[in-house]
Amino acid sequence: MIVYTLAITMVVLFIISFYTNNQEIASPPVAFFAPFSLAAIDLIYNVDKWRVELKNNTYLIMLVGSLCFLGAVYFARAGKVFLRSGRFEQNRFKSTIEPEELNYIKVGRINCWIFAALQVITFVLCLIAVMRISRRFGISGSLSILISGYKNLKSFTTENISLGRLNNNLYDFCYASGFIWFYIVANNFAVSKKVDKLPLLNLILSIAISLEKGSRGGAVTLLVAGVAMMVIIWQKKSKRRRLKFRQILLVILIAVIVVGTFQKVGELLGRVSAADFGGYLSTYLSAPIRNLDYYINNVMGRSFSRPDVWGKMTFVRMINFLGGFLKIDSWVYELDLPFLRSNGYVCGNVYTTFYAYLYDFGVTGVIVLMILMGLISQVLYQKATKPSKRNRRYSINLWIIVYSYVFYSLAFSFFSNKFYEGIVSIQFIKYLVFWAMVRYFVERTKFKAVSFKRI
Repeated sequence: MIVYTLAITMVVLFIISFYTNNQEIASPPVAFFAPFSLAAIDLIYNVDKWRVELKNNTYLIMLVGSLCFLGAVYFARAGKVFLRSGRFEQNRFKSTIEPEELNYIKVGRINCWIFAALQVITFVLCLIAVMRISRRFGISGSLSILISGYKNLKSFTTENISLGRLNNNLYDFCYASGFIWFYIVANNFAVSKKVDKLPLLNLILSIAISLEKGSRGGAVTLLVAGVAMMVIIWQKKSKRRRLKFRQILLVILIAVIVVGTFQKVGELLGRVSAADFGGYLSTYLSAPIRNLDYYINNVMGRSFSRPDVWGKMTFVRMINFLGGFLKIDSWVYELDLPFLRSNGYVCGNVYTTFYAYLYDFGVTGVIVLMILMGLISQVLYQKATKPSKRNRRYSINLWIIVYSYVFYSLAFSFFSNKFYEGIVSIQFIKYLVFWAMVRYFVERTKFKAVSFKRI
């Protein structure tokens, strides 16, 4: 049965990736294949429930795409070895993580409190705007209902529901700052074995702000990226490139907490589901593979026509932005992601990362875009794991933060096209600017307490 073959294949590719990458769990192939393995295994659990009958062409497309990605990663690794030594060394799979002396990042208390105040103000302003917009469209009820209503308006209507330019920029700025605060918390814990409370407070505020629009995606992105930062920082500090057993347990614990609270957070944001926890999780975990199979064999298999806009699904965020900026109506559109059901059960409207490439460019697109994904992610990983002389002015290494964002997109490739949606977007450019701004504020801006003497 193809379902079992797919699960075995993904597990084997994960094991190969894990050991040929020196057991570095933050490396690109491990980030890609570990979640895909879990998704494929979970699909076996739902074979009878969803009446799953994967076809050979679905398996072959996923296999070819995965091998192209893995081959590109190894090519980039070999290229690094060649450029460094002028020849291909025998051990091309040694660790890419280079040891580095980490410094405790001292953040001024006043800096932390000023930023926390900004985040509280942003939280209040954005929450008021969300509530006002929901009520304007006739939605009433509790706070969770109003937030859920705003999320539905944003996802399923073409109405102008913007929070306003100021609120949106404050929202993005505070959310982007969460990556910096997570880096500081992870770095200082690795150095001192203590949690830096004020940066942690700012991190929590950033996560809270990310939930205001009714989506859990921003918070999940930040948490998953944070785990990647923690792993890379620990491995850079340790003389052993491999994580200790207790460190791996901590990573697993964080993952369990994120997964375990996923449905509850959704309920708090007004997203109620009648499914039990296992069924709810499967809708996000393995249903995308089943949906991809449906698309290949029931939509694409019957007729394949090029979309009216080049790269419509793959580069949607950048195209939407350019469409609004240049006033080209055909470039502003909703994604073609129909909701599917199987045997009476909801399977959602996500189709893995392969769907977008097939939709826009066919099988050739899968090959080319997966190769580019492997090359880009591995080069960024090597930048993140190598000490840079330019970073000596700052203790916060922005390459690690950039890669952690890419790590999330790789880890959620089983879900949808996170990679090209994420990095080929004006939002990513804004994040790069905001990360640099926050780093400067944290490390280069110093405030002194002012004492007032009684006259």
